[in-house]
Amino acid sequence: MQQLFPGEVFANTADFDTGIRQLLPRYDEMLEVISRCLPSTSRRILELGCGTGVRFV
Repeated sequence: MQQLFPGEVFANTADFDTGIRQLLPRYDEMLEVISRCLPSTSRRILELGCGTGVRFV
């Protein structure tokens, strides 16, 4: 078992995508709502430290 450090939820990043959906059952809906709040004129978005970087559109 890997050690968790302060602020970490998952010791292994490969577990994040599945695990986050177990911790937050409406995770995908949350991402969709956030994406709708962004201005449609935005061409670039810098998102730091929030998941594995899987794109959602």
